[in-house]
Amino acid sequence: MSVAGTGRAAVRWVTGNPLWAAATDAADAATDADAATAELRRPALLRFDSDTFMDDLAALLAADPAALAAHRAVPVGFRAAPPGAPDGYRPSPGRLKLYQPFHGDFNLVAASLVCGLIGLPDHTVRPGEGEQVGFVLRRADRTGELAWAHDPTGRGRRWAPVPMGMESAVIDGEEIFPMFPVGYRDADTGAPRRLHVGLVPTSSRETFRAAARAEAFPLEGSPPRGGRADDDPRWNAFDLGVVGPLADLRSLPARVRQPGLEEDASAHLLLDFADLLRRHIPRVWEALRTGTPPSRRGEAALYRALLSPAEPGTGQSWREALLSAAAQWAAITGETTEPVALRVNLRRSTITVRIAEEGDPPGAPSLQGLIRGAIADPVPPDGVPDGVDVPKIEPTGGAVYRIRCVYRRPKCAPFPTDVVSLPTEDFAIAPVFDPDAPARQIRIAMPVDTGIRDLRKFRKNVGFVLSNQLRGQMNRITDLKKALDGELGEEESWNLGVICQFSIPIITICALIVLMIFLSLLNIVFFWRAFFRICLPVPVRSRS
Repeated sequence: MSVAGTGRAAVRWVTGNPLWAAATDAADAATDADAATAELRRPALLRFDSDTFMDDLAALLAADPAALAAHRAVPVGFRAAPPGAPDGYRPSPGRLKLYQPFHGDFNLVAASLVCGLIGLPDHTVRPGEGEQVGFVLRRADRTGELAWAHDPTGRGRRWAPVPMGMESAVIDGEEIFPMFPVGYRDADTGAPRRLHVGLVPTSSRETFRAAARAEAFPLEGSPPRGGRADDDPRWNAFDLGVVGPLADLRSLPARVRQPGLEEDASAHLLLDFADLLRRHIPRVWEALRTGTPPSRRGEAALYRALLSPAEPGTGQSWREALLSAAAQWAAITGETTEPVALRVNLRRSTITVRIAEEGDPPGAPSLQGLIRGAIADPVPPDGVPDGVDVPKIEPTGGAVYRIRCVYRRPKCAPFPTDVVSLPTEDFAIAPVFDPDAPARQIRIAMPVDTGIRDLRKFRKNVGFVLSNQLRGQMNRITDLKKALDGELGEEESWNLGVICQFSIPIITICALIVLMIFLSLLNIVFFWRAFFRICLPVPVRSRS
């Protein structure tokens, strides 16, 4: 294709050809010229509610391409209509929200890559020349757009700010999601055409891997990371790895304490504490190693606190215990068979663990407050500390996203090598548990005949492999009431593991019965039984 003909630079993204009629009507109704142009040139978001969405898309384009407009994603909710609502009423979530495959929804971004000629013919992509068609996911930020890109420090991917004025370009390291062409024939001319579509990543492995650390993902309107607001991921890392476990250990009831276990738990807690200090407060960690107090006020306060006894009466300070744990990491983690020489019980520690009141300043005289006061450096605005994961899809559904389609042609220099579309309309991505989301119908068939003669016919085809230690611990529970009171029996002495074989139908019945028991017990707290189940009679044929 020559420059004088269609022109490489004349290639552009427009709304998918089957949607041109609907986009033209929307553009005519728009009062703003820019809005009218966007309707014709921005990619469209489509919604399908079937696992066979690709087959459905191909069949729809083959039968009536114009019917694709009915699948445009629009704000829609699936909550049950309240009494008195008109037929067909669906409460709207108020903004465009894309639901997940977990809910039964599959969302596509669709656009046409065309040449700037009369009729806007499709442009041919040449994969053999390194050309690529895809899309990028951008997160809307109060300062512009953020791109999901490689962290330059080599710590995976992060949301990186897109430079002002560079929104219509692919930044270095940005992830490009695949798009693929779907062929069909134009309804008016019968000419063959192509629609490029891509599956919107409404669910992602990064979401679930990092969901517990969602604090590293700033919400719309939140203050910048690293300020004095409680959004610093390092604070949360210490709270999860040190403050919370230490508070739990300190509050351990006497009836469930066991010799040796408290010391083992303390050793692991100290090892995690040392690791977090090394990664997030390195000057304090270096001061502990060298014995030279740090100069900064907050770090010096934490250092002095760690010189206090870790366990009264032993003469061992927090500093000595932390350094000992770091030196014995292999024995503590089980990498070697050497015994752990560190024997300290942090349950007996007298240090105040948590900040007394929510409004106390970070420098409050508690371990939590001292740690927060020692973290003086703000988190860089373009990243987070090493070891803190950032989710791609914000787990609570509060973030706003948009998509831009990308056409890459690396051998087209000196002409622009990337053609990036206008953004789609902004949208949110619903979390897994969203009351507005549709609900898949999931039915688990239980065994029909549950008598002894019937269940004994099923093979015991599920095996649980138990180590000697786990088998012994399980055998200590001989009386459920005594176990709940912390009274356990003695472990059996024989030194063998076991493989226990079970039958799936019986496991399923037991799981259902246990579920109903705990549902009834906890109903006095949550009052959720009315919202949990509904049982409908199903006629079955008599066995006689």
